[in-house]
Amino acid sequence: MSSANSKFCCSQRLISALLAGIMMATAPVAASTLVERERLAEAQGDRLKDVHFNSTYGDVCPTLTALIDSVAGKFRLLIPQHETGATTKLYLVKEQLSNAMRIAFETRQCRYILTVRRFTGSADAETEVPILPRFVGPAWKVSSDVPWLVERTLSPFDGGFTRYSIPFDVNDDLTFSGAIYFASDRFTVYLVNVPKDLRMTSHDNSEFRTYDVFIAKGNARLSLALTREIINPDGTWRNVFGP
Repeated sequence: MSSANSKFCCSQRLISALLAGIMMATAPVAASTLVERERLAEAQGDRLKDVHFNSTYGDVCPTLTALIDSVAGKFRLLIPQHETGATTKLYLVKEQLSNAMRIAFETRQCRYILTVRRFTGSADAETEVPILPRFVGPAWKVSSDVPWLVERTLSPFDGGFTRYSIPFDVNDDLTFSGAIYFASDRFTVYLVNVPKDLRMTSHDNSEFRTYDVFIAKGNARLSLALTREIINPDGTWRNVFGP
């Protein structure tokens, strides 16, 4: 088999696995089947983590799916534009002197904010990895009304997708591909064809009022912290982590 055919074959297998993962992630699920879903995914060489929300408001929050991957320190999202439509605004926020990047999915009534961080080192000596300073380029539009608000300019070469790429200043072997899914009752992360020593855990963080998912391999760790907010009558946003 030629190199080109081998790459095409592997790409086809990856796409098939991703589609199967998305179908499992977006399927209705009862709380009693969460453990079984995770065990089934792991038996197939994948990883799945369901994080159920502690509050309702699902009828006003967006439902969408995005592809994700991590390679050579770079975390990327690929979001089909038909998933968001004209009513959902996507943007990035990076606060000054912060090593975190926030990705927002916002409608007029509800928004998800996904905070992405990278860490390296052992559990008792872990350090946060900074984002490379060359992150902002000519393809991005920067607004001055917040410390760093970046909205992606849609490109005719993106083929109906919105792409985000966050390059961290690290080059390790935390490599994976998969999908994330936002539903009315849960946030799901599904990774495909992962190494056996890749770990994925979750935590309801009552201190910061976020739903956290951690992806780790060796001394490398990626943190995805999800905040869900509802708009108040006065136009301010309210965290709805609790019941």
